[in-house]
Amino acid sequence: MENNIINIRKYRESDKPYLRHICKETAWENYKQDENKLEGVCVMFNDYFTEQEPEHIWVAVDKEDKPFGYVICNTDYVSYKQAMRDVYYPRLRELSPEDIKFFDEFLLDLDKVADYHPAHFHIDILPEYQRLGCGHKLLDALARQLISEGFETMMLYAYSRNSIGYSFYIKYGFKEIYEYDNNAVALAYYL
Repeated sequence: MENNIINIRKYRESDKPYLRHICKETAWENYKQDENKLEGVCVMFNDYFTEQEPEHIWVAVDKEDKPFGYVICNTDYVSYKQAMRDVYYPRLRELSPEDIKFFDEFLLDLDKVADYHPAHFHIDILPEYQRLGCGHKLLDALARQLISEGFETMMLYAYSRNSIGYSFYIKYGFKEIYEYDNNAVALAYYL
């Protein structure tokens, strides 16, 4: 695929199964061995966004308009955290109860930066479409939207400074705003 044929558009409800598929395909390898844990990844990192804030989702689509990547964002951390506990934890408890503790720790980490950086996002792109420029285009689309809504930053949690994703975000212009244990950091992009 060449950069000039990457199309970025707003999310449509009919995209939801594609986004769940992308989420599973880009999940941690150890989660791919257990279907319940894999469904749990979608509950933790996808379903809130498609069900509660679909207006803050951008998708990268192929020439048939089929999504192969996305950026999803929540813009009200307090509501996000409450919905995760009220709506999504019961789902997660049925699928992968051990991930409740994992996600609670994730939320505690976000608590440290969310007051000043309330727009938190995730980005996933199928491996065969990575390194083609669509990550930049997805972030550009989200950034333009957040600027129009009055936000000053967008933020994410990076699990490791050693990851390919980390170097992508630094190259894009993100700055470290918080250092957690185990080489993890929160990164923010100033709009």
